[in-house]
Amino acid sequence: MLLTAALAWMGWVAVQLLPRKPLVTELAFQAAAEAQSRAAARPAPAATPAPPAPVPAQATPVEEPKPTTDALRLALQLETPVLERA
Repeated sequence: MLLTAALAWMGWVAVQLLPRKPLVTELAFQAAAEAQSRAAARPAPAATPAPPAPVPAQATPVEEPKPTTDALRLALQLETPVLERA
């Protein structure tokens, strides 16, 4: 039984070491070369000038609301709920 397992294991290792059919075939290499030659033969598209940027109209400055002091106040100790100070 041990001899059969050893022979089977050696056969499995031999099969794993054999070269396999290549994943990339010669036809794939030919297609890649053809695609590169077509891309090289195609002329580059003419550069079109970018449209001029629109001139922004004079906008009136918007005043930002000032933050309330309540939002900036920190609690001095942990309390539930936070007591309002007058």
